[in-house]
Amino acid sequence: MSLHDKTQVAPNAKIEPTIYAWSDPANPSYAGWLKIGYTEGQTAEQRVKQSVGQTLVKPKMEWTYPARFLRGGHFKDHDFHRYL
Repeated sequence: MSLHDKTQVAPNAKIEPTIYAWSDPANPSYAGWLKIGYTEGQTAEQRVKQSVGQTLVKPKMEWTYPARFLRGGHFKDHDFHRYL
C-alpha cells in the first residue's frame, strides 16, 4: 500500500444497546406479564417484530431504554432478569 492509496474504510455502525419490554394484551393468559428483551443493531420495534415473526401476536411496546448503567458500562437482558 502506498502513501497515495485512496482506499477508505467505512466506519462501523454505531451500536446502541437497548433494553425493552413488550406485552401481548390480546392474550388474557399472559395479562400482567412482560417480555424483556435486548438489542444492539436494531430498534426495539424491529427486534420484537423479528421475534414474533409470522405469529398472530400483536405486541404492545411498553418501554425502551438505553441499556447502560448510571456509572457507565452496558448490561443485557439476562443481567436485567437476574436483577428482577
